[in-house]
Amino acid sequence: MNIPKYRFVLGTLALLTVTAFAAVVFQVRGNLAGTVSFTPINPTQARLAVNLGGQLSHLGKTRTVFETVADFSGPVPVAVSSNVGVITAANGDRILFTQRWKAAPLGGNRYDVTAIVQVAGGTGRFMGVTGNGTYRAKLDLNTGTAIAEIDGGLIR
Repeated sequence: MNIPKYRFVLGTLALLTVTAFAAVVFQVRGNLAGTVSFTPINPTQARLAVNLGGQLSHLGKTRTVFETVADFSGPVPVAVSSNVGVITAANGDRILFTQRWKAAPLGGNRYDVTAIVQVAGGTGRFMGVTGNGTYRAKLDLNTGTAIAEIDGGLIR
């Protein structure tokens, strides 16, 4: 078979271009449960440490941890700054993320929390990964319990 050189070169360039721009998207969904600790920093602010575990699609059994500082001086707690969290897969590979959250009071130191999450890289099989998502959580500062529903995507 005799393919003219220019056709071969153009075909090869097209294939390389498509390969370079191809991205694999993984939908990540699941429910997590765990603990939240409340440590006062000053009269109006506290550090919240959240530690959740459960199954996430395409990741399997995971552990998610993050800390945030919240200002409790108003009727609704607000984040003092953005915060960084880590999702650790069963094999130890990690996904790093930042989040912006908002809380709505449910009464008696219980809160409904929603957040927008931005993936900021990772380790192992998640090296160079990007993505985003949301979560909705219920935090009970009386019992120290937290549950969350995760919905997002990872791009490799």
